[in-house]
Amino acid sequence: MTLLPLTVRGDGVVINEFMASNQNYLEDEDGSHPDWIELYNSGAEAYELEGHFLTDDPDNLDKWRFPAVSLPAGEHLLVFASEKDRRSPGGELHTNFRLDGDGDQLLLVTPDGSTILSGFFPSFPPRCLTHPTGCRPTAPSANSSGRKLPTAYLSPPATRLNPPG
Repeated sequence: MTLLPLTVRGDGVVINEFMASNQNYLEDEDGSHPDWIELYNSGAEAYELEGHFLTDDPDNLDKWRFPAVSLPAGEHLLVFASEKDRRSPGGELHTNFRLDGDGDQLLLVTPDGSTILSGFFPSFPPRCLTHPTGCRPTAPSANSSGRKLPTAYLSPPATRLNPPG
């Protein structure tokens, strides 16, 4: 399948990077190495994520709901995809699902539960099994429907996150 990074609404918040089957890159507060998702706010103002959703299932767009969390302009937010379902605004955020290392959908949905803000559809590629993958948060281009789409996806080198040796 082909990776199609998409942004339906150009609000400035995108799924910037993610990793399925994290083994050594990032560790959570429990000492585990769960999958993870990084959001980026390319907008000029803070973005309120409360009530937004993350999902790996296009038939269940309201799968995991964000608590009262604000993402400042130019900042990143890490959410672990661990099935631990933690939503404490001051602590680590953990979804109630994991990412499938064989490829999966990944969508950020607005509070209405039906509008896709950002995501990867129909699936991200299996190569995400061992390497972080994401979109460049720069200059989206418009497709024929007028929807803004990121211009590329990337897989940064392993040294970017300084994995433990």
